[in-house]
Amino acid sequence: MGDAAAQFVVETIIALIESNPTAPDGTAMYHSSRSNIGSAALSEDSLVDGIAALTKQRDDAGRRIRVEASSLVVPSPRLQLIANRILNSQLTGTTLSYSSPAAGTGTGVFDKGNMNALAGLLPADAVVYDPYLTDANDWYLFADPSRVPAFAVGFLNGQEAPQAFLKEPMVSTALGGNGQDPYRFDLDSVDFKVRLDFGVAPVDPRGTYKGVVA
Repeated sequence: MGDAAAQFVVETIIALIESNPTAPDGTAMYHSSRSNIGSAALSEDSLVDGIAALTKQRDDAGRRIRVEASSLVVPSPRLQLIANRILNSQLTGTTLSYSSPAAGTGTGVFDKGNMNALAGLLPADAVVYDPYLTDANDWYLFADPSRVPAFAVGFLNGQEAPQAFLKEPMVSTALGGNGQDPYRFDLDSVDFKVRLDFGVAPVDPRGTYKGVVA
């Protein structure tokens, strides 16, 4: 039940992200006016474009701020493989023609046999596969949430662990009156419930980028 509660938190967060909710400033979290949304499949070039978009965000006064991407979230093992190749391969290693590039192959900027300039660009554990994402092609970049949190999760009274409650029914004795009988038939089963009070909310669209692939 505790594991199910934890999974429910993740499902709720993913559902909020995919709904593209309204940010505190009144505009959708992912919007062209923010330059935090693209339409290209995950590749060397599109990943660089996403990372660059984060580094060119501006604060409320219009001053340029630098937001560092720390996580690349993908919806499938196939995109996880592509992401790991992009970030960990020392060479691009492709022999494909770039006249009509396929998804995940890059373009002439990362030509065949070139050194992979993206190797190590993100942290070693940056690639995250989340099966709760529903679109098989979309991908996301997130900044370090301790610096620029895109979304937030809050727990009631700071209680982050699920609470388990055991039902303790009162019984009647054979001679009448109420009491607790440790040998009653009711103990053949145990009734309990698990509670986890939490909420999720959009915080800062400058901390995330989304690749929306048609």
